[in-house]
Amino acid sequence: MQDFDDMHVAYRDDAQRECYIALYHRPMAPTRYPDQHCIEALGFQTTPDAIPETPMGYFLGKEVEKFWSDISGGGSQDPSTQLSHVIHNPAFRYFQMILAHSFLGRPDVETLLSEKEIFLLFCASQSRPVGCGNFLLCSLNGVSRSTEGVIHVGGIITQIAVTLGLSRKLLHLRTYCGYTTMDIDFCLTRGLMRRAFFHPCQFRLLVDNEAIHYFTLPDPMMTSVHDPANWSYALEGQGETIEEPRSPPIAEYMPTPPSPRITVFSNNLSLQTPDIRTQITECRREIAELR
Repeated sequence: MQDFDDMHVAYRDDAQRECYIALYHRPMAPTRYPDQHCIEALGFQTTPDAIPETPMGYFLGKEVEKFWSDISGGGSQDPSTQLSHVIHNPAFRYFQMILAHSFLGRPDVETLLSEKEIFLLFCASQSRPVGCGNFLLCSLNGVSRSTEGVIHVGGIITQIAVTLGLSRKLLHLRTYCGYTTMDIDFCLTRGLMRRAFFHPCQFRLLVDNEAIHYFTLPDPMMTSVHDPANWSYALEGQGETIEEPRSPPIAEYMPTPPSPRITVFSNNLSLQTPDIRTQITECRREIAELR
């Protein structure tokens, strides 16, 4: 315990201090934040406009189930199959990564969505306010009670401290871990997309590791979540087959006939073939003989 730095924390009792020491010796994953350049490069709209409300008459649970079916192309309601890479719309996918890696502090390798995570996606799509305080406290409590493993809390701790008016005290604390961003390379690694072979700054969307071929990113018209028609796309093998754009055919070599020789007479260019010149010479010779 000699290297333990309590950072001037006042503990309630020894049990709380021991719990803090256990947390101190656990590694903490760096926070991963959204990358504005990536959002702009992929053409995602970030306006807060609400999507039209879903038809009333459903219980909220039914609405959330329908929402998951809509964004996953009719995906199963089985929790074990609700993976992030089956979400079709890339703007929804990126927002889910924002929730997972900053707000919820999920590890990068975890792609299974929880029921509450889908609920938060749904409420965001409808611009419905959500009381997240109790959910976050339960999540942080689970992290604090664990005795092993890497700590994943995202950037929420700093936000809570600032909200509590502790921003000045934060300036005197030692940085515990760094941060990274959800940039283009991260999206490529996570299987959100792959580079299009015909342009380095255009991308093929991947849905469940299958490429969408009839548009490329960025394409705000096809990825805007404000249009429910963009919540899912036709996949190959599901009623529509789209081929990759083919490169132009290589032109076949067709030899052209030789160009006529050019002879200069008094600074004028005369296109005369050898046969014509021969005939003219013969005519001149015959005229001279007749004279």
